[in-house]
Amino acid sequence: MTARHDLRLVPAALVAWACAMAAAAGQPRIAWAVLAGGAVILVGLAMRGGDGVALLAVPVAVGAAVLLVGGAGLAREAPLAAAVGDGEVLLTAVAASDPEPTNPDSFTGEARVRLDLDAVAVATPDASGQAGSAGAVRTSGRVVVIADQRWSDLRVGDTVTVVARLKETGVGRAVAIAWDPELVEVRHPVGVAALVAHARQSFREATASLDDEVRGLVRGMVIGDTADMDAAQTADMRTVGLTHLTAVSGTHFAIVAGLLGVLVRALPVGRRTRWVALLVGMGCFALLVLPQPSVVRALGMACVGAAARMWGRPAQAMPALATSVIALMAWDPYLALEYGMALSVSAVTGIVLLAPALRRALVPSLGGLVAGALSIPVAAQLACTPVLVLLDPTVSAWTAVANTAAVPFVAPVVALGALDVVAASLSMPGAGALAQVLGRLALPIARIASLLASAPGASLPWPEGAAGVACAVALLAGVALAVASVPVPVRWIGGISAAVVLVLSVRGAHESLSTEVPDSWRIATCDVGQGDMTVVRSGTEAAVVIDTGPGGGAAECLDALGVTRVPMLVLTHPHSDHDGAIAEIADRARIEEVWWSSAALGDAGARAGADLAALGLVATVPDEGTTASVGQATLRVLATDGTAGHPPAQADDGSAVNDQSLALLVESGGLSIVVLGDLEAEAQAALADAIEPLEVDAVKVAHHGSASQDEALADDLRASVALFSAGEGNTYGHPASSALALYEATGAVTMRTDECGTIVLSPDDGLTVASRCPTVMAG
Repeated sequence: MTARHDLRLVPAALVAWACAMAAAAGQPRIAWAVLAGGAVILVGLAMRGGDGVALLAVPVAVGAAVLLVGGAGLAREAPLAAAVGDGEVLLTAVAASDPEPTNPDSFTGEARVRLDLDAVAVATPDASGQAGSAGAVRTSGRVVVIADQRWSDLRVGDTVTVVARLKETGVGRAVAIAWDPELVEVRHPVGVAALVAHARQSFREATASLDDEVRGLVRGMVIGDTADMDAAQTADMRTVGLTHLTAVSGTHFAIVAGLLGVLVRALPVGRRTRWVALLVGMGCFALLVLPQPSVVRALGMACVGAAARMWGRPAQAMPALATSVIALMAWDPYLALEYGMALSVSAVTGIVLLAPALRRALVPSLGGLVAGALSIPVAAQLACTPVLVLLDPTVSAWTAVANTAAVPFVAPVVALGALDVVAASLSMPGAGALAQVLGRLALPIARIASLLASAPGASLPWPEGAAGVACAVALLAGVALAVASVPVPVRWIGGISAAVVLVLSVRGAHESLSTEVPDSWRIATCDVGQGDMTVVRSGTEAAVVIDTGPGGGAAECLDALGVTRVPMLVLTHPHSDHDGAIAEIADRARIEEVWWSSAALGDAGARAGADLAALGLVATVPDEGTTASVGQATLRVLATDGTAGHPPAQADDGSAVNDQSLALLVESGGLSIVVLGDLEAEAQAALADAIEPLEVDAVKVAHHGSASQDEALADDLRASVALFSAGEGNTYGHPASSALALYEATGAVTMRTDECGTIVLSPDDGLTVASRCPTVMAG
């Protein structure tokens, strides 16, 4: 930081952000109370003639303006909020995003898409699906839609009318979420929105013939459309810190502004007209790439900077950033809750305040060119780390290298991409050929991400939550001190402190996130996200596997447990969160025999049946009461409708399929567990009536710990540990607080994979439970 940085508006920007956050979170009274206190202090200072009047007056006035203006905008969402949980409504809205693939349906495994709608009007539908006699009420607010592939053809700007049941989403931009709404009408955009939609679609068509490795990457870098990016490539980009290249940011704006500047300077017009033309061009670019948080931040700074230059004032980065933050928080308070906005502002702050000092410190050893190339990505990454670790508590040793290596290719892709968008929109010859050039230029970026994401140190664990933020801030402070214009001993203290924080943070996080698997392990509930996978040891490198999870995590769990052979695979019922990773299991271990539920004999089992057939495996449905010895493990099939002799439920009746889950009592090495699949409360009650009370070491609680539980079965099982397998941040609310309380009331220790990761049971000292949560001795 140097004297030329004007930071006087920074406190006002911080107050604006805090007030917007309070308003968006539904707590404006708290912000008003704080501002009132500030006003009282301000009056006192004014009466005494204190020097801090101006310093305090601007933040108080700015905070009040944000609450008034932003609050007025939020008030327009009231009709939409009132419709949440009020039965079916007829919603008119505009698509605010293109449909993007999301997690498949948990029951059927069918592909699904997610898109955002900006509400325009809401009404109660009549029998024909039209607005009722009360008519439509104007409203605003974001609605998230999760729907099947029939929604995939929608595009940004389309106006839709849907019949939906709206559910609450909690704090955030989205007022409501709608699952599988009925699409009544689609109207394509007109005017500017139609031009934007045409430009985006034309560019998609021009790039359609590119190789899979670069097609989605090119679209992401040019128009911010990442829907066609391969999941592995997306993960690689995130791992090495290149995601910002496909989430249009200030870098893109700087490149496009440079291109527009060259064109504008050729116009025979005055200085102010040139600046207006430049702003119009930047606005068009913002519309093209959609108003993401980083886009509106960059456009806001561009507007402030251009206004300053038009009036003959020097444009300074920090005042422009602070002014744009204040304006944006008043315009859209929800931006205060957006990680993208926080990351964008943090990156600019790091580049402006830290990068110059970092460059000066690196020049003596690396030279000016390399130091300049390294200082910007390193400064931006360090400034963003306190926010990034809240999203993903990891850091990469290769972020600076990846960003530096990508620099020569980013500007050509963005600049030529902008030209190709124009060419494609006007159906000019050569648009397809230029797209091929873009593919060649983007290929090195794809290869850089892939290579470095697989290198050692690509993803290092970092402490989670507030501790992770504190460690990241300490690291940033240490580096800032190490490169600051202070005495050499002080710089050494900063550098050593940063190194110590880095080493201790990574090492401590690695130890806390790892589940140490004892040699004597017998039972494990694997962390496979929103799904189930239970492993019961049957030999030195062999185990019975009950369910596989949806995919992702199964292979890692088998590796951690040292399992290379699965003499018995049990699929409790045909839902993808239980049988979606058969191939993943087979890739790590030899599967020898398979049991599945009677429900799998119908259409619901078609997908899993195909997966098994591809492996040369045939599954059988066991009879009620069947007992099987599998090495050191013993399985007993309990009485449910999932056993042989029961007709399969319809695939579209998810609850009926759940109730045809196989339930098993499994023993190994002196430990026992009851696995309940996804049995609902009624089926659990029937099972409780059919069995004698059991004393078991553990129970894998039914249906990921949903609220549908039977008290009698929980009492009859008398488990020492109740295991809940659920995905972190899942939208189903699993495990339900009532389910946790139910099993806690029986005296069981409750443990959940979304918090504790993989949970391993061993017979040491009676029963030892190991996970990344504190070790539990169940006795």
